Amino acid sequence: MGGAGGASGGCEADLESDPDHCGACDRPCAPGQICSGGVCLCDAAVVAPDYETTIGPFFQTSCDGTGCHQGPQAVLGMDLAADPHGAIVDVVSFTCGSKMRMLVEPGHPERSHVMNKLMGTNMCGGQAMPPDDPRPADELRRVSDWICAGAPR
Repeated sequence: MGGAGGASGGCEADLESDPDHCGACDRPCAPGQICSGGVCLCDAAVVAPDYETTIGPFFQTSCDGTGCHQGPQAVLGMDLAADPHGAIVDVVSFTCGSKMRMLVEPGHPERSHVMNKLMGTNMCGGQAMPPDDPRPADELRRVSDWICAGAPR
């Protein structure tokens, strides 16, 4: 495979172009992204899914519909019931400590803590979300496309 990862991590991937090992072994790009030069990039032609009909309901069903991120007892104080967009876009994840990662960093799903939690990769801590209910690939792709397109309301 001509891998740049080789003996140190046991991966033989091309770290410059493999979206499952972009820049380092086991560092995947978000769904729909490509790996170029070891950096995950969004497709410039991506069209954001509609927030009101697709993205907002996804977060309400997957996150606050389970009771975890709803109301005054919301896990980590992240209440998604009233305004999921305002609760996650351009909001620093305090679970990532000094890394200063955004929950959703518009234009960068691979650096967005929420996307990492949904994928179960590159997390600052904790577990993949939602627990015991992995999201289908098409749903992850829609969330990734929305973030790539700037996470518009």
